[in-house]
Amino acid sequence: MSNSKLKMFTKLYLKDLHEVTAEILIVVIGVVLVTIGFSLDSEVPPPAFLFPLFLLLGLVGFLPLLSSFKLLSREWSHNTVYLVMSLPVSGAMILASKMMVLLTQYVGGTLLLGLSGYLLFATKLFQYIAPYQPDLAVLANNPELVSNLLAFYLAGLAFLVFLCCTSFFSQIAGRLSAKFSGLVTAVTFVFTLILSGKLLEALGTGSHEVNLVMVRMSGNTDSLVNSLYLSSLGYLLLAIILFILAAVIYDRKLEL
Repeated sequence: MSNSKLKMFTKLYLKDLHEVTAEILIVVIGVVLVTIGFSLDSEVPPPAFLFPLFLLLGLVGFLPLLSSFKLLSREWSHNTVYLVMSLPVSGAMILASKMMVLLTQYVGGTLLLGLSGYLLFATKLFQYIAPYQPDLAVLANNPELVSNLLAFYLAGLAFLVFLCCTSFFSQIAGRLSAKFSGLVTAVTFVFTLILSGKLLEALGTGSHEVNLVMVRMSGNTDSLVNSLYLSSLGYLLLAIILFILAAVIYDRKLEL
């Protein structure tokens, strides 16, 4: 990427990042309130903080998908799409800047949640389980736990990228219709999800097979980790295909 293109990409990224400021603040404020609240309240049972953290985790995963619709739809509703399309940048760069914002939103949120969970575990939950587990050596001596968490995290990240690329593709396909753009977008989004799920199941990399492994595994988690990585690869490949299709349609079919 040349220096001029890098500067243009940075400007697009910062512009799109500004659009999701509210969503980022929601997560930051939620995590801060939960962390401070449970750290100061000594009367609440320590395991109770897990529930709001899981709720926030769901929110962190949902908001980037919501933002993927917001980032593109606002381009048309605010008529900024015409300005963006007139710039000497490709549709791939425009969509890539938005995808980078969504990844920033998700990765930043999950890292903040992970830090909150660690702090609460160290200050609250560890004291609660101390009579039964005198130290944290059990974590250090079980590297498969780290491997499992990493596999789940990457699987969630890959699935989110796939959903966001499906969002981009469906919205741009919807804009090809002069009328009923929203309906075309919704139908395309649902149809793409269904078709992708069927394709992944046929290839043996879908979530159905992962669930079967989770149910049938007994002690050995290698098969689960391998299935998660395989599923992640399948979703990433589909995401790349949908991203390319969306960029091609954006460049060649949409008109100023």
